Amino acid sequence: MLVPASVRSDNTNVLLIPKGERRAGAIFFVDECLTRGLTNTMSLGELRKWATNTITTYREREAPLAVTQRDAKMLSHVEETDIPEAIRAMQDHIPSCRSDEPVSIEGWDTLVTVYSEAWAVPKEEASRRLRTIGPDSKQPRVGFLRSTTGAMRAVTVSWQIYGVMIGPESFTPDWEQAPWYHRKLADGIYLWHGYK
Repeated sequence: MLVPASVRSDNTNVLLIPKGERRAGAIFFVDECLTRGLTNTMSLGELRKWATNTITTYREREAPLAVTQRDAKMLSHVEETDIPEAIRAMQDHIPSCRSDEPVSIEGWDTLVTVYSEAWAVPKEEASRRLRTIGPDSKQPRVGFLRSTTGAMRAVTVSWQIYGVMIGPESFTPDWEQAPWYHRKLADGIYLWHGYK
């Protein structure tokens, strides 16, 4: 069942999940909607270049700390001033996706009625919203993916249960703590959704 994380479908482009589509709604959202949000924000080349430059900059910032402070904490996130506006506002460029297939689960009509009353909208609109997965309205968290030795490998742009990892073209994640779904978008760029 699709759980309404937000009710933003009115002011967000909606991609319809085609009839017969075999990917679950959350997977379709990551594959199609998150991908469009990324590419509507920056080209993949620009995104990779920004991430690679950010990794280099933050490695240089950490190096003196490691020399002067034996137990220095590793930097965990990218400072807001180092995050381009396009990335800070990326959620505004990610479309929602909606299934047009009828929902055949027990209690669906009751659920639609309850949300219709709660949202003060007709049942048809409540049904559309309940079949819609939209982007998180909050700004993404921007941090680092590190190796087991602590080396920065990629920049992460993430929301609560989905995100993207961006590194140099040679970067491939080891998926040691793999999400339940992930895929390669381009060399060095990987999308993910959910937790195991």
